[in-house]
Amino acid sequence: SGNTLHLSSLEGEVIRLGDGSGQAKENGPRLQGSVTHLVASDSSLVIATGNNRLHIYNIKNPNKDPIQILLESPISSLQSIKYQGENMLILGLSNQNILLYNESGTPLWKYQGHSSIFTQPIVFDDIAWIDQGNEVVGISLKDGKEKKTFSTPGGAGTPYITNHTLFSASPKRILYGFSL
Repeated sequence: SGNTLHLSSLEGEVIRLGDGSGQAKENGPRLQGSVTHLVASDSSLVIATGNNRLHIYNIKNPNKDPIQILLESPISSLQSIKYQGENMLILGLSNQNILLYNESGTPLWKYQGHSSIFTQPIVFDDIAWIDQGNEVVGISLKDGKEKKTFSTPGGAGTPYITNHTLFSASPKRILYGFSL
C-alpha cells in the first residue's frame, strides 16, 4: 500500500518495508497463530490467521487498536475489493460460506455456498461469481443474494473472466463461456 510493502512470516510476524529501498521501516504486529492471508488497501492492512481470526489494521492511524473478528471456520480466501467507492473485504471460508465485510469490521451479508472447488469469488460489475457444483452463481455485492446462474452440466470449476466473458472449466474437460 502506498510506498510500503507489507510482509509476513508464517509464524505471525509482520514487517513493513520501503518499496524503493527494501529496508525495514518498522516491525508490525506479532500475531498468535500462523498468517494465512494478508491484503492491503489504501486505508487498511487485513491479516487472516490459522486460528480463524481476521485482524483489520488502520494504515492511516497505526496507533489505533486493530479490529479482530473470530470466524466460525478457517479462512480459505481473502480479497480487498471496491464496491460503491468503498473498500470491502470478501472472504471465502472452508465451510463454503462467502462473507462481505466493510473495513470497519461490520458484516454486511453471508452467502451459504456448496460444492465449490475453491471458495474465492471472482468479482466483476458488482457481482461475485463462484462455482457451485453444476452451475456458476453470481452473488450480488449489495445483499448477498443470487442474481444470476449459469448451468454447467459437466460440473463447474473456479470461474475466471476475460473480455466480458465468464469461463469455467469442468472436471469433465468442458470449457463453458458465458457472455456478461
